[in-house]
Amino acid sequence: MYTLKEYHPEMDLSQFYEEARKRNYHNNDSYESMIKPFEDMRSKKILILSYNDKIVGSSISHPFLDGHRIFARLCVFTDLTPFKRCGTVKAFKEHQHITARFFLPEHAKLKGPLYFTTHPEPTAKMKGVHNNAAKWFEQAGVVGWLGDMKYRGCVQSVWKVNTQKWLDDMNKYPIYYENLK
Repeated sequence: MYTLKEYHPEMDLSQFYEEARKRNYHNNDSYESMIKPFEDMRSKKILILSYNDKIVGSSISHPFLDGHRIFARLCVFTDLTPFKRCGTVKAFKEHQHITARFFLPEHAKLKGPLYFTTHPEPTAKMKGVHNNAAKWFEQAGVVGWLGDMKYRGCVQSVWKVNTQKWLDDMNKYPIYYENLK
């Protein structure tokens, strides 16, 4: 069973950090890299996803532009859940994936516009999200590309979320993978 909780300092994330280290997910492999850069920000939200009491994912939101940046430090070890992947672009566009079903609804509770960023340069860890996922979200009409900006030490593409459309689409396309429930 999936459980989404807001991070608190008493949470033991050591196994999650260890798993991230094994996969070379440097932004999620320690408290210093995942949480510390955001700990002093007002209005931040650090979400931790578990499956059967094992932590398998994270997503952070924080103030950005005139709203909030969501999906910072986004990480999901789908191989540690029964949900391995969407399978098709159509299923992805119909939000049949963990990020949409668990993290977005919680981030959508924030006031003001929502944004996420991707790294357009070919060497970035977010290359797949930038080249594929963000484009598919754009084709589905749930995000719009605002442009590139230097942020947190590198050039990042900024995407504005059409939150209401995304939530409406998730109601339009209920979960059809049993292992995503």
